[in-house]
Amino acid sequence: MFSQTASTTSGGPGAVAPAAAASPDDRSSLRPVAIDNSEWADDVAWSCYNQNVGSWEARGCPQPGMHSYTTACRDITRVISYQEGVNDKDAWIMFGELADGSVFHLWASCDYTGFGCQGGGTVLFAPDWNNLLDHASAKDLRELRGNMSRDNPPRLRQFLESAQDTEELRARLQNVLSRR
Repeated sequence: MFSQTASTTSGGPGAVAPAAAASPDDRSSLRPVAIDNSEWADDVAWSCYNQNVGSWEARGCPQPGMHSYTTACRDITRVISYQEGVNDKDAWIMFGELADGSVFHLWASCDYTGFGCQGGGTVLFAPDWNNLLDHASAKDLRELRGNMSRDNPPRLRQFLESAQDTEELRARLQNVLSRR
């Protein structure tokens, strides 16, 4: 159930130069840009989740020594990846960070009438990006990569898009998102 990610500084999948060997410009070219607040601040899916409108499953990633991670925090500080949904068509997808340092993945959908009738989704919480990404499906990883800010540095986009398979993409996302 739990996977361990090997160090990505040794030349394996997702490898980048160690921080000590990289220039400040190199490190910043792999730092993701947050999605502008104006794009997601009034997100209907997150709002419905917080107001318990619709059918929602909120759960935490499994953790060693406990059943699952929990947090009561709902204050978003940074959204890394966002897709605005459309009733009866496209899902709402959001990956981000909360004020307590936790991270989350929201997936939601609804019929043409909205969340109050036939809508809801899942919110997965984790203590950090490595843990969340360890539990993400291949589809989740592709959605995370595909809905990141278009303002990201070209080097970052190229680094993520050139991943050859799911595990390489997972390792590269962990490498990039775990940097602070």
